[in-house]
Amino acid sequence: MTARDPLTGDPQFAAASRVEYFCLWCNQGMANWIEIYDRDGDDTVPAAIVLSDFGAGVRQSATQVSMRYAPPVHFIVTRLRYLMDHDLEPRIDRVVISHQDADHLNLLQAMVSECERRTIPLRITEIRWGGGNWGPSANATLRRLTPFADRVRPWQGTYSDYRRNMLGAFYKRALFRAGNVFFRTLVVDAPIYMAGDDIERNGSGAVIVVEFDGVGTIILPGDATVDTLVWADDRMLWWERGTGTAAVRPCFVMSVPHHGAYRTLIDEAGGTGVDGDDEFVAARAFIELTRPDSLAVSAGAMNGHHHPHLSVLNVLSSYAGTGGLSDEGEAVTHSIAYWNDLANKWEIAPAITLNVYTTIIQLDDPNWVANYQFVMNSDRTVHSHWFPFDAPTSASDTVVVLMQVDTPEPPPGTPPVTPPVVPARSGPITRVTARRTGGGT
Repeated sequence: MTARDPLTGDPQFAAASRVEYFCLWCNQGMANWIEIYDRDGDDTVPAAIVLSDFGAGVRQSATQVSMRYAPPVHFIVTRLRYLMDHDLEPRIDRVVISHQDADHLNLLQAMVSECERRTIPLRITEIRWGGGNWGPSANATLRRLTPFADRVRPWQGTYSDYRRNMLGAFYKRALFRAGNVFFRTLVVDAPIYMAGDDIERNGSGAVIVVEFDGVGTIILPGDATVDTLVWADDRMLWWERGTGTAAVRPCFVMSVPHHGAYRTLIDEAGGTGVDGDDEFVAARAFIELTRPDSLAVSAGAMNGHHHPHLSVLNVLSSYAGTGGLSDEGEAVTHSIAYWNDLANKWEIAPAITLNVYTTIIQLDDPNWVANYQFVMNSDRTVHSHWFPFDAPTSASDTVVVLMQVDTPEPPPGTPPVTPPVVPARSGPITRVTARRTGGGT
């Protein structure tokens, strides 16, 4: 059992054996679940857990919502119950809320209610929240979570963990540390020049970097807008010029900013000072500075926001590798859904090997959706799994049936199939082929 600091409650161990990132389907929302495993501890249970954003779009009746979004809630509650089955406290070390939009936080109340229903004594070491323009509903969610948390802290003003001291030395702080895994804030509360309350909420949210020292990073930008990216680009360029090293590379996987939105990622939306014929100057700079090998897109089927846009995916996938999902040493093709802004319609790419993954993978009813698991190992190898299942679509589905929909998980500690090795394009990471794991109910 991993020891914890008696004052902060944070786990205390030297180094991680692996980091597992789950991008969970939650319809039109975002849910990022991260587990860190102690190299010298029990390799079957995580030593630290972080939940970064957990919400879904609410456009149906209350009954439909409670049923439709049961799978991601059930996934987390099942993981907490797994800790209890191993005589461990069902604790989430950090709950990070990038900003106050409902599709990034409203499932937190459902998670708490389900823990209460199943008598799981949930404990949260710290809740950290960011972004501007918080409203009554978002504050009500914070109040619902507060009794379960040791600490609740907002970020205060524009902030970054990538810093320089009075002597001129560059250094990094951390939102949270678990062994040699650091959760860092690239930016929060960036100055916003685009107009609109929704733009302020999105653009001022937190951009989080999960850094597995010596292995690679996971980047969680929330609903970052072009204003956010301009500020982040400046900070990363400042770091590289000052230190001669990349700020956040090599990046194994990035959650696509704002679900792949077009409106908030184009420079001509106003106020950024970015000029030129290219609509995506800031986004291209962001990708050049981060170079993600894989992209994970959380979005709902045929949503009215038209997330993700094909043109956005084309820009963001400039450094994406291929063959991330594999079976018996062969690349497994997968499908993605997107809005084709040139043809003005929804489309499916049915058989691609590019490391771009959308949580919605079919447009028919019932929708075929997927959770994704991305694993970084201490030996600098990485691998990916996907877990497709039929999404619930109507109020006629019962809660009992829905709550049985779960993400199949490979047995903890199961090594990936090793031959052959596919080199990653973004740094010293080596992608190892891994057997595709089948679907759910």
